[in-house]
Amino acid sequence: MRTRNRSVSQPDFAFIDGEAPYLSGLIQDGKLMDINLFGKQSTVGNIYRGRVDRVMKQLDCSFVRFQNGENGYLPKKYYRGQPFKQGDVILVELKKAAMGTKNPVLTMDYSLSGEYLILLPKSRGIRVSNKITNRKDKNRIKKWVESQTTKKGLIVRTDATEASDRQLNAELNYLLRQDKRLQKELNFLPVPKLLLEKEWGKSFFEKYNHLPIRTNDQKIYNRYKDQFDMVYDPSFSIRSQAEYRKQFDHLFSRVIYLEGGGSIVLDQTEALLAIDINTPNVKGKKSYNDQRLEINLEAAREIIRMIQLRNLGGMIAIDFIHGMSASDESKIVALMEDAFGDDGLQTTVYGFSPMGLFELTRQRKNLEFKEEYAHALANIREQIAENPRA
Repeated sequence: MRTRNRSVSQPDFAFIDGEAPYLSGLIQDGKLMDINLFGKQSTVGNIYRGRVDRVMKQLDCSFVRFQNGENGYLPKKYYRGQPFKQGDVILVELKKAAMGTKNPVLTMDYSLSGEYLILLPKSRGIRVSNKITNRKDKNRIKKWVESQTTKKGLIVRTDATEASDRQLNAELNYLLRQDKRLQKELNFLPVPKLLLEKEWGKSFFEKYNHLPIRTNDQKIYNRYKDQFDMVYDPSFSIRSQAEYRKQFDHLFSRVIYLEGGGSIVLDQTEALLAIDINTPNVKGKKSYNDQRLEINLEAAREIIRMIQLRNLGGMIAIDFIHGMSASDESKIVALMEDAFGDDGLQTTVYGFSPMGLFELTRQRKNLEFKEEYAHALANIREQIAENPRA
């Protein structure tokens, strides 16, 4: 069994914290950079056999009953040109979870993911990941793309560079067969029914299979030790170990104090997330202009981390310390654009407004981390109450 060596400084690592609710994520340069419920029961990405409950032509949308009697909102832009009427059975993918009083958002433009490819049965054309920059790899992938005859949409993932043409063909054929099975499912009962569930645990291992994965759970270690670089460390805990506890607590804090002496205040309003940067404890021999830029850059990096860790979205307005030069403001903009450019969620960075506020919008797809965590804790309490001796 591989265990943690405490005498050696620790490199970057992924983790699975086996304290309920289970958490997984990434520690990079000693900082918490990613966190999720491990094996979380998010239904985003799931594909359902649903029944059209109402067609609202005047609102350019429909409502589809897709799970446990729940209705999802299907905008006309996601119909993919397929005509249907009330009572029809259709295939839908959950695109966005319910947010407060808003219905879940559905799409008929569902996707089927493999290790190297993503099949888009209702789309057309083949797109190649722009992360493939090696000329030799690009040319080989281009030749493979040109050899394909499928009329369905396809995305070639970055990892496709590690696959042979034979492997790519095999995966494409598998995804096409999977789509064919889904189409046949339209003819069966019951309706609604979950047809394909996204594997959240699998996506974690795919994302971090190049790193050691630390866990304090013996069962998880035993289950995955032959497949991944698992490290069993019974003392590890993202929630109670001193070096990580404060970082975990920050995920729920309104005020976050920065190492440089400033602080960040996050306030969620009905319309937007307002973030303010304060400088109550800043000292030093540098000029005020230099200090202001340093504090704003440090705050920007921490804001990026909090937005991604907490899974914050919607309209975000940031009140950086005012008075920066245009050159200094451009450094903030470049930092934000670089961080959110490969974020996996659609983000638009508007930069500084005439009023001096930094503005951006970020796609909402799942619940915020604190909401998911609260739901998971509530479920655990309910299970304990129902089975006190379990």
